[in-house]
Amino acid sequence: MHWSVDLDRLTLLIGHDDQTWDVGLTLPASLLPTIIEAVNRCLAGGTTTAPGIPPSGTEDRRAP
Repeated sequence: MHWSVDLDRLTLLIGHDDQTWDVGLTLPASLLPTIIEAVNRCLAGGTTTAPGIPPSGTEDRRAP
């Protein structure tokens, strides 16, 4: 995983090595405190699912 914060943009690049990225996300940097808070709540509660996010495999896969 590679991440960077540039002014008002947070970029996450996730892949199996440093040459190939499987997922790339660009988010407003203003979300960083919210992301950190959600991760800390998950770690403190012993869960891997953030509040408001369904556990993996339970997503609604119907077309919008």
